[in-house]
Amino acid sequence: MFPFKFRYKGIEQVKTKFGKIKCYRFDPVVEPGRIFKSEDDMTMWISADQNLLPIAVKFDMLVSSLHCELEEYSNLKYDLKFENN
Repeated sequence: MFPFKFRYKGIEQVKTKFGKIKCYRFDPVVEPGRIFKSEDDMTMWISADQNLLPIAVKFDMLVSSLHCELEEYSNLKYDLKFENN
């Protein structure tokens, strides 16, 4: 294990294939160098509800970028509240 720092950036509305959902935005501090240009080149969106489900992650890398989104979910303790697109 190693220490990992996150910067909380507020609440944002994130558009997904299920609809829009309010999410907490965090920017994990990454090490610039071989993969990332700067320490804020990664962003995570976590559902702003009791589930705290990872909704999306974005990586801005030296030669490309990558965006990952929640593809499916099941057996959650609490309902996810999506707004229609």
